[in-house]
Amino acid sequence: MKEKSIFALAAVVFILLILNAFVRNEPIQSLESKPKIPTRLEIDSLFENSLEKFSIEKNWYERIPIKNKNYDSLLYVYRVNVPADLPLIYLYSNLYSEYSKFDITAESRERKQNRESDFRITLKDNLMFQAFFKIDPKLKREKGKIKILIKSDDLSMERRRELLNYPLALSFVVTPSISNVIIADSISRKGNGVLLLLNDEIGDSKYNLTVDYSKVRLKQSVIQIDKDFSSANLAIVDVKSELYNSAVFNYVVSELSKIGFEIIYSSQIVDLSKKESKEIRSKFTFHLLQSNENEITYFLTDDLSLKNLEKDLVEAEMMGYQILR
Repeated sequence: MKEKSIFALAAVVFILLILNAFVRNEPIQSLESKPKIPTRLEIDSLFENSLEKFSIEKNWYERIPIKNKNYDSLLYVYRVNVPADLPLIYLYSNLYSEYSKFDITAESRERKQNRESDFRITLKDNLMFQAFFKIDPKLKREKGKIKILIKSDDLSMERRRELLNYPLALSFVVTPSISNVIIADSISRKGNGVLLLLNDEIGDSKYNLTVDYSKVRLKQSVIQIDKDFSSANLAIVDVKSELYNSAVFNYVVSELSKIGFEIIYSSQIVDLSKKESKEIRSKFTFHLLQSNENEITYFLTDDLSLKNLEKDLVEAEMMGYQILR
């Protein structure tokens, strides 16, 4: 329990760091320039833009007129219903960043009595803006599901150890081998996903799916794979392999399916490895926007492309996309 709490806290810190680094790209003001005082229109516009950035739909919030005219200088307040999968700390971090260029004070408060929290902006103790937030478990952001894959065999031992504690959901692709049994177990113990890659590079005979094996021998290999890699329940078949193009392929798939393996094909995976930085991000964004909640979009990364995608992955989670392990 303690380890899970530390991991969750690390994930929040990581995401907030990325948000602070990327959510705004405005130049830092010179020491001689004075921060401006925002208009009501600017405050409202930045606020609603932030809600849109987090995929909060327009019918989830409303502007409520204030009947008491003596209530500082406010004419209205916002009431916002927030889906349960969106931590308010992410939304507040974005709002603080958006309003930091102005000569105002922004703060948030939690009200435990009715599980509400509010965000307010003041200027010299004069209330300029206020919004109330309430978590609504019935709300759901209709976005796609994605999995980020990385080949374990392409990583150094040190880098693999670092990525086992990666704050965002990550799945490791492992080729069945004796040396990878312990590695797959360590990946699973850290709560990361394990996927098996079935190709022509399976060298150990106990896992080999050689096309000229008998069905009895192939079944033994499948049973051994299931026994030694019990943490995996999904197998990727390389469509360029001899296995895929052989007469025994359907039999192997049938046996894997019987013991609970889901089968996907390498042609279904968006390969972002060994690409230039701009191509990585544009290709990721294109396929992300094509994804939907009824199926999973798989992205294969390497160490370099994973680093390039950190901002995009955080933004995807902000928008409500589910990154699965």
